[in-house]
Amino acid sequence: MRRFSWTLTLLLSLIVLTSPALSWWDAGHMQIAYVAYKHLDAPVKEKVDALLRRNNDYAKWTAGAPDERTAKIYAFVHAATWADDIKTKEYNYTKDKVDSPTAGQNIGYADHNQHSYWHYKDANFSPDGTPLPAPAPVDLVTQLKLMIAALPAPYGASEDVRSYDLVWILHLVGDAHQPLHAVGRYTKQIQNGDEGGNAELVIPATGETINLHAYWDRMFGGYSSPYGAVFDADAKLWPVEIKHAATVRREWAAPFAVLDRLKSR
Repeated sequence: MRRFSWTLTLLLSLIVLTSPALSWWDAGHMQIAYVAYKHLDAPVKEKVDALLRRNNDYAKWTAGAPDERTAKIYAFVHAATWADDIKTKEYNYTKDKVDSPTAGQNIGYADHNQHSYWHYKDANFSPDGTPLPAPAPVDLVTQLKLMIAALPAPYGASEDVRSYDLVWILHLVGDAHQPLHAVGRYTKQIQNGDEGGNAELVIPATGETINLHAYWDRMFGGYSSPYGAVFDADAKLWPVEIKHAATVRREWAAPFAVLDRLKSR
C-alpha cells in the first residue's frame, strides 16, 4: 500500500488547492502548480521529479535555476503548461479531433496529438431551446480519470506513460477549475455553440474588447516565467491559503486521514 501514498498526496494537493483558485494562462497554471508543490513531502517531490525528467522539455523547464532544489520546483511549475505548449508550431503535434480512433488513448510520449478536447468538459445549455449536440465521448473528465488510474506504479503503466500522465494531470486539474472549460452556450444566433466563451465578446472596466474566455484566462496575469509564478503565488495565493486553512483541513479531514494510514503501512 505504501506505493499508493505519493500519488494520493499529489492528487489531493492539486485538487484541494485549486478549489478556490482561478487559472489559466501560463501564469495561472504555474501558480497553482507551485502552491500544490509546497504541500508535497520530500519523498513525493523526488518521485515526481524523476517522472518529469523523462519529458524532453525538462532542460528548458529548469533553465536559469540557481541550484538543484530550485530546478525541481521550476520543473514541476513549468510542466503544468506543457499541454498548452504542444499546440504551438515548435512541437509539430497533430491537431486531431474528438471522434478520432485515437482520441481516448493513453500511450505516453509516443502520442503526438494535441488533444485540445481533453482540456474541457462542457455542460451544454441553451436559453432559447436551440438543439444541443450529443456529449463528447472523450473530454477532460474521461482522460483525467484514465490518467489518475494509471499513475500509481502497481497498475503496470510504464514510466513513460506515467510521466506523460503526470504532466497532463498538472494541467488538467487547473483547466477543470476554469468556468469556461465547463460550459457551452447554444442560441439561435450561435447554433454551433460559443466555444466556451470564445465566441462571446465583453468590454471589461479597462474599456478594451476581449473574448469572454480570454477574460477569464488572464485572471492570474499574463505569461510568466517559473520565477515570476513562484513570486506571485507566494505574494497572492499563500495568504489566501492560510486564511482558508481551517476550512481546507475540515473539508479534507477524511481523505488525509486515509492517506496517513497508507503512509504508516
